[in-house]
Amino acid sequence: MSWNDAENWCKSQTAHLVKFENTNERNWMMSRTTQILTQIKKPNYRFWTGLNNIDQSTSAYTWADGSPVSPLVTRGQAISPSSTNHCVKIDGNRLRNVNCNTKLGYICERHIGIPLTCNRDAGWQSYTNFCYKVFATNTNSWNGAQTICNKLGGNIFTAESAAEEQIIHDFAKNTHKNYWIGIKAYQQGGSYAWLQLPNNTVVNPAFWARTPHLQRSQYNKTCAAVLYARSSPVLAWQPVRCNARQNFVCKKAEGSCQPGWVAHQNRCYQFNTRYLLSWQQSMQFCRGQGARMVESNTATNFLKSYADELRSAGVGTYWIGATDNNTNTYKWSIGAAIKYQHWVHNPPTNTLNRQDCVYVSTNDRNGLWRPTPNCGSKKAFICTIGFNRPVKTITTPRPTLKCDARWTLNSGNCYQFNDARRNWDNARQSCKNQGGDLATINTNRLHSFVINRIRTQEYWIGLNDKARNRKFIWAATGLQTRFRKWCPREPNERGGQENCIEYKNRCWNDQGCSTGRKFVCQKPPKSIPLGPPITTTPMPFSLHCGVGWEEDPSSKYCYQFRDDQMSWNDARLACKRMGGDLASIHDRETQVYINTRSATMNSVALWLGGTDRSKEGGWTWSDRTPFNYVNWAPST
Repeated sequence: MSWNDAENWCKSQTAHLVKFENTNERNWMMSRTTQILTQIKKPNYRFWTGLNNIDQSTSAYTWADGSPVSPLVTRGQAISPSSTNHCVKIDGNRLRNVNCNTKLGYICERHIGIPLTCNRDAGWQSYTNFCYKVFATNTNSWNGAQTICNKLGGNIFTAESAAEEQIIHDFAKNTHKNYWIGIKAYQQGGSYAWLQLPNNTVVNPAFWARTPHLQRSQYNKTCAAVLYARSSPVLAWQPVRCNARQNFVCKKAEGSCQPGWVAHQNRCYQFNTRYLLSWQQSMQFCRGQGARMVESNTATNFLKSYADELRSAGVGTYWIGATDNNTNTYKWSIGAAIKYQHWVHNPPTNTLNRQDCVYVSTNDRNGLWRPTPNCGSKKAFICTIGFNRPVKTITTPRPTLKCDARWTLNSGNCYQFNDARRNWDNARQSCKNQGGDLATINTNRLHSFVINRIRTQEYWIGLNDKARNRKFIWAATGLQTRFRKWCPREPNERGGQENCIEYKNRCWNDQGCSTGRKFVCQKPPKSIPLGPPITTTPMPFSLHCGVGWEEDPSSKYCYQFRDDQMSWNDARLACKRMGGDLASIHDRETQVYINTRSATMNSVALWLGGTDRSKEGGWTWSDRTPFNYVNWAPST
């Protein structure tokens, strides 16, 4: 696209076209773009930068965000005076000025400190205060598409303005595919009306290619799609059978949620299944976080979409925030009237002189509300809070875990050491009959626990390469092992028949699976329900950084300091899920800030984003910023 169009797109993402603070950053970007173009086999493709002198009142170049340009960045580049070429592209290993209407690729740059309101790593795009996710390779019925969008916290795309209609039409034109929109015909009396998501409001759709007139047999079965073949976005809608399969776009409001919370429309939801509380305790728990118990005014379908997952997690019922508070009228926990009603029986029952509380059964696919006078019964529950709101941390008792008789608790699981000798398959079946599987030993702590119990004896564990030679996986998870405790010169696959793994002389040995051995089983512990929360402490919050992030007052960056123990890869993945990356350090001020803040933590060591995985000794930052500052410890 042109330079102006590219800059406008970047600005819609709270960014600008890329700028270079110094020659290191410029050279790194040139190297990176060359590498990308080689990978995608488009060596002649070029990218816009933010460098321009469009303001012809001065001949000086500036960046798109208005900041001045360091002379070192442009020195020696192919930028020459011109009456027509006012915008600068990356041209291989040079910067070159060309006509601003030239159609090129572009690179946007945004400050790390600006909170990500749409999860771009998960494929969401930000525009006009909404997030959009295009399903250009997935087709579904209208109801199927809406279920997927609901689970992602949104709805099928709705065009509430000509600008948004242009967006969906552009999606269709660019991919040469038709897309569902969030409009469906419903019977009303002897006629029908078009209802629009998310609240099923009656609308008079304005963008039909040809105004439809439905027959009675088509009521409740007709939905709308936008056609890519139409040249005009305001004449692009077509009625389509709802059970036809089309591509679709999901849409939801911009905003961010605290880790552990799920976004839907303009709110965040927390599914509390780890401990069970009474209705009153659930309300106190949610309020202690600055949230409230869930209300189902617009979230019923969203909650229904999680019923299968909740049921699989062992959750049979969960509280919602409705109660009659010893009166004849049900209200939400915040005292608001219940306008939308979804009762299993209407009107709902009231117990005389007793408080009634409302729950939902995960076995009920309709998610109907069920009142009960037993408000003290322990259930899972759901909290809700608005986007970008600070969440206070709840301090709860640690869950009490216990194991069955003859099982031993260690590292959050139960283990059983069986002295009966069985072949590997029969040993595994014995474990499965007791609700477990052969043991997964994937940490030094577990390894020490096992060898202290079995000493030098021979016991089967769950590791094997039965499916594929030399690909050792754990029976319980199907995952390859990264942790290894092989005996010397093992695995040796003697005779080509040693596909199962035993402990022998305190280390791992591959053995024939038909051999009789003792064996170690593993299964999850039983959890005793926890009591109510004890105290609350404030969560870090700044207007600049957003919920859960701490602001470095001397820089533009935001940080989270975590005591969670993870590998480097897992730590980076956790950061990226929150819209960031492992920290990079580019100056002494940042080094001092991190040193000072980390001194208050429990951890003795913290991961940074530095890595030389691509090339030994070739250190880079995982966020791809230049490695232009070092502070190595002595002797490293």
